Amino acid sequence: VAVNLSMAEKNLLVSVQDDGQGFDAEKIPSGHYGLLGISERVRLANGTFNLQSENGEGTTLEMSIPL
Repeated sequence: VAVNLSMAEKNLLVSVQDDGQGFDAEKIPSGHYGLLGISERVRLANGTFNLQSENGEGTTLEMSIPL
């Protein structure tokens, strides 16, 4: 797992990347609320959330939150 924090133009940038098994990001099973919770918290802070994952390719989460 790689976690990166940085600042750019008054935004906190957070990236979390792993080299795990990945999953189909379009078909998250019901009952899995972790990613939904992260997305909602970022949205409430007027930020942006991006999820990239594919089976066999790992997962990357990117968030930008205005300071």
